[in-house]
Amino acid sequence: AAAAIKGGAAAAAVPPLAASDLSFLQNNGDLYDLIDALDPSQRPSWSPYPGDAAAEGVPDTAAGAARLFHEIALAGKCSGAVALAPGGGDLLVGHSTWDGYSANLRVYKHYDFAFSAAENGAPAGGGEPSNGAAAGGGSSGDADFATGGLSFSSYPGEISSDDDFYITGAGLIVVGTTNKIFDDSLFDLLDHRSAPSWVRARAASWLAADGEAWTAAVAAHNSGTYNNAYFVVDAKRFAPGDSPLQRGLLWVAEQIPGRVVARDVTDTLAEQSYWAAFNVPALPEVYAASGYPDFVSRLERFGQRFSRS
Repeated sequence: AAAAIKGGAAAAAVPPLAASDLSFLQNNGDLYDLIDALDPSQRPSWSPYPGDAAAEGVPDTAAGAARLFHEIALAGKCSGAVALAPGGGDLLVGHSTWDGYSANLRVYKHYDFAFSAAENGAPAGGGEPSNGAAAGGGSSGDADFATGGLSFSSYPGEISSDDDFYITGAGLIVVGTTNKIFDDSLFDLLDHRSAPSWVRARAASWLAADGEAWTAAVAAHNSGTYNNAYFVVDAKRFAPGDSPLQRGLLWVAEQIPGRVVARDVTDTLAEQSYWAAFNVPALPEVYAASGYPDFVSRLERFGQRFSRS
């Protein structure tokens, strides 16, 4: 270790990262679903002995259900919530990533790009640039970009969050948690003519000025990989004591292969004073299409029960 730190022979033996290594690193989240799609043995298994070909296909057993319940309960990576303080005097947004100590190499990153008119699709030098700073900081060179400013929790070598926590210069706070796919037929909808989730999340965060625009942008070119539930808080639409809350304050988008469902859930926030995300789809149509009802029913036959508490 000392030789490596001092740049000795041990350090020389470690090769630099190739472009393919960096690409692999960026696609970390998308690989979860790519692995499940390409290798069925990696998908949730009801066998008490996963990986044992002779045991696959046997009827559900209590042992298999208990093992799978434990596996799924520990498989989620994130929790997030937005909550109104008592009396509506403040709005609190939080996100937590569950991971081992080996992932405790956090880097909080701040980007501020001055996008040019040419990058927005306009001829270089053509048109009037927009007036500098978007709400919350960050600069933008054209109206097509809401901001050039983006802050997010991340890791060495990664240019997106991977925790799925972003604050944009347009005043948006974006939180994501990751859902499982239990209907294997959805993997047939994966198409390489798409954009990975990390590309879409970054693009949406620069392009969108509000939650509706962010959810529409992240849905474009859906890869069906890293199937997240995002919620987007538009801080510009909140003032302490607001009653009723301004429409568009809170948008949600939930992704599965072939589909992204998005809606304004500000009314739900007002009714229950919070919105929570914990690696299970909140929107009924996404919950059903992902295969959760059958999965939960099979678990409950053997006394394994999830709850929202």
